Amino acid sequence: SFDAHRLTGTTFIAHVRYATTGSLDVRNTHPFLQDGRIFAHNGMIEGLDAVDGRLRQLGTSELVLGQTDSERVFALITGGIR
Repeated sequence: SFDAHRLTGTTFIAHVRYATTGSLDVRNTHPFLQDGRIFAHNGMIEGLDAVDGRLRQLGTSELVLGQTDSERVFALITGGIR
């Protein structure tokens, strides 16, 4: 059962993912939610080792629940906002 079947609201975001980084798994499904904000991204981010290092510095690596580059970038944005 999908959560969307039980939700009501005035705005919904749908995103079609072409998987370049991360497996086809629900944890890698966009959009992502962090600190009350949502994020979806198409494209490919390189240098994930550097991104992961910066996430550790910011203390936001725990926000990344899946394997995608998109979720990592979102965690960088969230860390910058925090």
